[in-house]
Amino acid sequence: MSRVFGIRLYSLRTNKTNYTQTQMAKLLRLERSTYTKYESGITEPSLQTLRNIKKVLNITYDELLSEELSETEIIDYSLFRKTV
Repeated sequence: MSRVFGIRLYSLRTNKTNYTQTQMAKLLRLERSTYTKYESGITEPSLQTLRNIKKVLNITYDELLSEELSETEIIDYSLFRKTV
């Protein structure tokens, strides 16, 4: 789940809310570095954190946990990684 989840999370955050990673971390009551690790695919969130992400982004679990990425999600994430 990690890599796909991270790309999806990045895409949802930037396309649905325009929140920064810092803003998302605050809303989820996490350290920014912890949230960044989710988007980077380094670690996976707990079930409670998944629930909170779902609420903050106002999405379904299917939207959050789907294993298939769209071409747009992949391109957006690739462009983002080049700027970091």
